[in-house]
Amino acid sequence: MVTSAAVGGSSGRSVSDRTPRWGKPKTIGQWKRTVNGKQRKANDKWQMANGKWQMVNGEWRMANGEWRMANDKWGPAKT
Repeated sequence: MVTSAAVGGSSGRSVSDRTPRWGKPKTIGQWKRTVNGKQRKANDKWQMANGKWQMVNGEWRMANGEWRMANDKWGPAKT
């Protein structure tokens, strides 16, 4: 079930916006993130190298199949 992640509140939107708890992202271009009310495509900041996701701003990281968010929520990527 695919919904428009950019529309509506945070309650009913697609989990792909910021909480990929269902597993790995599908494609880079499919990821969208809202930053300061602006919508950013994943290619804006995301990189995929060797199957590992990293965000250059130090927020999102995927290493060894684990998601980590340094500054916001996800686990001890950076302490």
